[in-house]
Amino acid sequence: MSSLRELHALCRQMDTDYKIAFTIFDDSTLNGHLDVLKQYKMDVEICLSCYHRYGNVWGQRTVERGSWPIR
Repeated sequence: MSSLRELHALCRQMDTDYKIAFTIFDDSTLNGHLDVLKQYKMDVEICLSCYHRYGNVWGQRTVERGSWPIR
C-alpha cells in the first residue's frame, strides 16, 4: 500500500501539459471524492448532468430531472 501512496505523491508533483475530463452522472459515488483532484497540477474539467430523462420500469413512468433546453 505504501508504494501506491508513493505513486500518488509522485503524480501530484509532476509538471503536466494535458487536461483530464470526467463525466460524472447523477448519484455517482464519485461525487463525494472529486476534491482529491485539487491535489494534482493537471488541468481538469468535470462535466455534470444538467438534464436527464429515463424510464422507471418499476413505476412504469418516465422520470425527467434538470432543465431543458440546455444552453
